[in-house]
Amino acid sequence: MLGRNRDVEQVPQALKEAYDDIDDINTYTRQYMHGDPNYIQGKRLSSDELAGFVEKTLLIVGR
Repeated sequence: MLGRNRDVEQVPQALKEAYDDIDDINTYTRQYMHGDPNYIQGKRLSSDELAGFVEKTLLIVGR
């Protein structure tokens, strides 16, 4: 879905510029989606790593 939005004219320029960060956030969160412990494959959630992705997200949404 993210890839489809990259070249659509109706997508705000700010989101287009944040594409790489949004892709990074998506890749990071994918491993924790739906609370499936088998999908996480034993990886522990790092509060420092999570904080970095939260900060990226807040910068994208303008907070």
